[in-house]
Amino acid sequence: CTVLKVGVESGDDELLRRMRKGVTVRQTREFFANCHAVGIAPHAHIMFGVPGETRESLQRTIALIFEIEPATVDIGIMMPYPGSVVFEEYKHLLDLSQLHDDLNFGTLHTTTDFSQLWTDVPADDLYRLQKATYRRFYLRPTYLIRSLGTVENWASFARLVHSCLSILQFGLTGDRGRLIHDLPV
Repeated sequence: CTVLKVGVESGDDELLRRMRKGVTVRQTREFFANCHAVGIAPHAHIMFGVPGETRESLQRTIALIFEIEPATVDIGIMMPYPGSVVFEEYKHLLDLSQLHDDLNFGTLHTTTDFSQLWTDVPADDLYRLQKATYRRFYLRPTYLIRSLGTVENWASFARLVHSCLSILQFGLTGDRGRLIHDLPV
């Protein structure tokens, strides 16, 4: 095993408790430290805009991302999937016709107005913070140098360039659509 994808979700213990994650921020720190110690590259999945989210809890989550040093990170804006605990708890407030529109895979986890039902952080702020955190994480010189160290051949170099351009495109424009079709990946 060389890679693990982990649902970190938040850097705030109270939000983790409310999500019923069954882990604490301390345990997340220990887990990532143990992965690094044995040569496993952990990927962190993060959610912004969860029930009870505040600007302060968002800042704790962003700080945790840089503290645990995941190999890669994916940051989504929370979307209440039908059948989930959050969906069931808030479905009486949801416009279900809008839910169908928000399940577009091109914008999934990058936009949602539903977060306004359970957090005071405006959706536009969540979106801006999501893009800014992507830029800050992926455009760090240490991350770029470490990524170049993984290049084994031209195909892996092309994948790295494609990934960097896609991340840059999303970080600057918010567009997660296809960027370049003719790179060999």
